[in-house]
Amino acid sequence: FDLMKFVRVSGMEILREYIDDSRMVKMEYLYFPPEMDTTIKPTDEELKKYFEENIYKYNEYGALMSYAVFPVPVVEADKERAYENALNIISQFNAGVAFDTLAYIYSESPTGKKGGDAGEINITKLPREMQKALRRVKVGGTTQPIEMDEGIYVLYVESKKGNLYHLREIFIKYKPSYETYTSIKKKAEDFIKAYKEDPEGALKTYGVEMKEFLFNRFQQNPMGVNFGFLLKTAKDGEFLPPLLGNDGFYVFLMKKNMMKQLDFEVLKDKVRADYLLDKGIDIAYNRAMDARLKMKDKLVADGARYGSTDYFSMTTEVPDIPFRSSVYGAAFNLTPGKISQPIRDVNGVYIIRVKKRKDIDQNKIQSYYRNYMQVVFQIKRQEVMNELYSELVEKYRIQDYRSELSI
Repeated sequence: FDLMKFVRVSGMEILREYIDDSRMVKMEYLYFPPEMDTTIKPTDEELKKYFEENIYKYNEYGALMSYAVFPVPVVEADKERAYENALNIISQFNAGVAFDTLAYIYSESPTGKKGGDAGEINITKLPREMQKALRRVKVGGTTQPIEMDEGIYVLYVESKKGNLYHLREIFIKYKPSYETYTSIKKKAEDFIKAYKEDPEGALKTYGVEMKEFLFNRFQQNPMGVNFGFLLKTAKDGEFLPPLLGNDGFYVFLMKKNMMKQLDFEVLKDKVRADYLLDKGIDIAYNRAMDARLKMKDKLVADGARYGSTDYFSMTTEVPDIPFRSSVYGAAFNLTPGKISQPIRDVNGVYIIRVKKRKDIDQNKIQSYYRNYMQVVFQIKRQEVMNELYSELVEKYRIQDYRSELSI
């Protein structure tokens, strides 16, 4: 049985991924924040009606849990190991391996899938360590490993003119040793046992606190934890096994599993906040409409915050603008130079003007084709695996022991 026979990747899917990553705009905007009316006091009936009418907003919430985190420390030996890995990569480059190939294989930066291409950068805006290292490098060469807080960088100079450098990068994150991981995981497991017997005593003994977390099944959680299919079978009042995330091992206690059915009472505070936010955005939208009618060529309005962006793509997160929101869609469809109509978004209202646009470079499509094919293939492969596994869990009640292999 070859599962990969079910994975098909079309040229159009690869092109779409490349376009989302490569087409870029630079814009300016006015942001009208919600105007919250403190006199509005919704009743439970009004909230329940709002909940039912906007149920799509809450289908994303799968569980209410409380959690504690056990950090996994990085020690000097871990930094030395990352440095040695960087030296090994440089040795491979000096032996003739292309830098973009090495970046695709080794880099833990999002630019890795583009061969480490970081674009043109004014190096005076980079940290001093990077500036100093780059000024010693000729075009076509690499820096020595640059030690930063989170890991090691190796930079390749593709071209330069004054302080403007076209760079490629490889980032190697500092990672704790296997022994450190296993000891912290054991500590988290011991905490679970102690908590079951004496919750308050366990919290005091282990020096941690339990915080509430509303799991969103459609967004990557801020902890960076991969729950897999554990939530499908988790019962209220039970612990999940320790799971590795951004800050260490996380211990989750299921308070209310809503993977199959939402619970209004659990979500009531969230519903109330959304209800009031919508009312506040309504007021902001009306104010933005009035401001837009008075605008001519200048993007100005009383009570609105002005902002501007550097070039960004559909896969770039922009400060102060919800990721891949209505504003993104408008920015990539608006004619440069024109002022948009008010755009209602999840956090307020925007009026934007696209200043410049960079369309895709047709000449680079072929060189990045294989990288993007791999990206799309992995995404679709995971989708097939998820569907198959979900069916196995629900129909045949198989047990999931993958959390035991989370290190």
